[in-house]
Amino acid sequence: MMADLKAFLFNIGGHRYAPSAKKSEEKLLYMHKHFGADFHVGILIETHEKDDDELHPLLAKLRPTHNIFIEPTNTASGDTHAGVTFLLHNDYNLISSHNPIPGRVINFQIQHIDNGQKFNIVALYNYTLSKQNAKLTNSVTAAIKKCDV
Repeated sequence: MMADLKAFLFNIGGHRYAPSAKKSEEKLLYMHKHFGADFHVGILIETHEKDDDELHPLLAKLRPTHNIFIEPTNTASGDTHAGVTFLLHNDYNLISSHNPIPGRVINFQIQHIDNGQKFNIVALYNYTLSKQNAKLTNSVTAAIKKCDV
């Protein structure tokens, strides 16, 4: 029997928890209102997170039902406006993950616990075309070459 996978990808535009992040708070409230905990896979891009300590409290509330995986921004390279957070329902196991471009491209393989069905998920948060056309081309090429798809 095939499992239905309820998933979403949401550009949060930076949800790092900070008092000045009013717009980010509004986006998370929107996400919480429309999805709650009733989903299997949630991918948040452009999170701007540096580590687990910056996880917003609204996302932390999902911990009883979801595993939370954070691929932080790559501050060493100056790429501070990236970051991917992956939310995975407890009905699924994470088989593997691969991050060919930290904070920009992430590849997950997951498996439904009850029926064993596997899914391969790739999330790409790319560079702005008008600003960094070469990086855009290179990151798409790298994503295709380095992910287990």
